Amino acid sequence: MKNRLFYLVAVIAIATANTGCKSGGKSSSLPKDGQLHGVAPAGRWSLPKPPGMIYVNPGTFHMGPSDEDVTYALTARNKAVSIQGFWMDATEITNNEYRQFTNWVRDSIGAKLMGYVKQGQDGNEYIDWTKAKTIKWGDKATLEKIDAVIVTPDNRIFGKKELDANKIVYQSETFDYKAAAVNRDASVPRSKFIIKKSIPVYPDSLCWVRDFAYSYNEPMAKKYYNHPAFGNYPVVGVNWKQANAFCEWRTHYLNSYLESKKEVLKLISVYQPKLSGSMLQEVAVHKHLFLGEVITYVTKKVVC
Repeated sequence: MKNRLFYLVAVIAIATANTGCKSGGKSSSLPKDGQLHGVAPAGRWSLPKPPGMIYVNPGTFHMGPSDEDVTYALTARNKAVSIQGFWMDATEITNNEYRQFTNWVRDSIGAKLMGYVKQGQDGNEYIDWTKAKTIKWGDKATLEKIDAVIVTPDNRIFGKKELDANKIVYQSETFDYKAAAVNRDASVPRSKFIIKKSIPVYPDSLCWVRDFAYSYNEPMAKKYYNHPAFGNYPVVGVNWKQANAFCEWRTHYLNSYLESKKEVLKLISVYQPKLSGSMLQEVAVHKHLFLGEVITYVTKKVVC
């Protein structure tokens, strides 16, 4: 009885949400009066607060020397610099948060080596995350299939097969806006300004020993990143390239998540006439989401 009531409430909530989206999400056609009215690139837009972040307001600060220039050399004048507002994490990135990134890279590489991929509608191959989540990393059969990212025999301790940290790399792709802005030749292809890098993602745990020469930090080098007791401590041993790769992944990770949400809404709008609890379950499974997550997302009308 409780399950039936839950499904009934879910159907009513989603039907109500779709009605709200239809009334406010679609823009009317332009008036046929020959006047300039403008066309928005998309529907309504809002700036939700990202979890764990704070907003830094835009403002102006003075860059340069603050003391009097007694020699009047004027080599470094004080100038006002304006900055736009931006979101910033309230705290440092923790070991657990950074591990979400390294695990994603590890799982994606393992899924490709094991053939857990599927063909997308655009002709590209994508990771089948339903199968990728089932990978048993300690299983003997799994280790044989991912031998390409396992340390070589001469680098193993007591013959134990382990992942080679140097082979767990993130494939970064960025666009060099500065180089493209300097270029004046319109015939130069866009590919000339795309920067592709392979960046190892695991942090350098040896920094505990390297940066503290007179301390016994071998236990920290072994356990700080891997032990659950340090899960909510700030991640260390991450260089500039790895930090940029993390930010790049975080952006794409959120965007792909929102895209899957939009596809859920499309499926719901198609099946709305025969919407039921079982149909919601099928939509959730199809997009690898929890049923409650689908309902919460639609009722809150994050994207319409």
